[in-house]
Amino acid sequence: MTGTEELTRLPARLGGRLCLDFVNTVDPRGPRGRDYLPGYVALIDWAGATEAVDRDVIDRARAAAATWQATEAYHEAISLRETLYRVLRASAERRQPDEADADALRAAVARLQSRRLLVTDGTAWRWAWSGGDPLRLPGWIILADAIDLLAGAGQADAADRANLRVCAGQDCGWLFVDTSKNHTRRWCSMSGCGNRSKTQRHYQRLRAKRASQLTDAEPA
Repeated sequence: MTGTEELTRLPARLGGRLCLDFVNTVDPRGPRGRDYLPGYVALIDWAGATEAVDRDVIDRARAAAATWQATEAYHEAISLRETLYRVLRASAERRQPDEADADALRAAVARLQSRRLLVTDGTAWRWAWSGGDPLRLPGWIILADAIDLLAGAGQADAADRANLRVCAGQDCGWLFVDTSKNHTRRWCSMSGCGNRSKTQRHYQRLRAKRASQLTDAEPA
């Protein structure tokens, strides 16, 4: 399979944030649908497609993809994805997350802090990542983005958190930041869930109309 063909198998990135696109790699969410990240190679290819990591990290991670360390990193990433999904969905629905998920997220953040380095070029400071573990780097970057979103770390993060939504499509469950002018977006994609919902409502109206006509036609 060519690289182009592989990329066409990845889900659309409709969340508006890296962490949201990550949790949206299961489609639909309820009932549980297709998992677009069935193994470590799929995970690192997805991270590369989103430009979360650079070519050097992708090459180093792919070279180690058959190792037990990669398997361990993969399971950690998928566990993180599911925890983030539940916590982020709770935030979108303006409710408290499950305490077990909150504890798991706190523990992940505690581990994350040991992987970030504060560096300076002499005049400006910035965060950098420890370069010793390319296998886990995508997960660290995703988690950092999720924490910025949940904590409203900056003005843009706070705005994104306020406009975090759950797709109204039946069983979809995808999360997205509503950037529409009036903040009335309901669907992850109008061409997907939006059109399906319109079609369903159309057929429901037709069935209701037919049922009414049959009732009216019955003899008194």
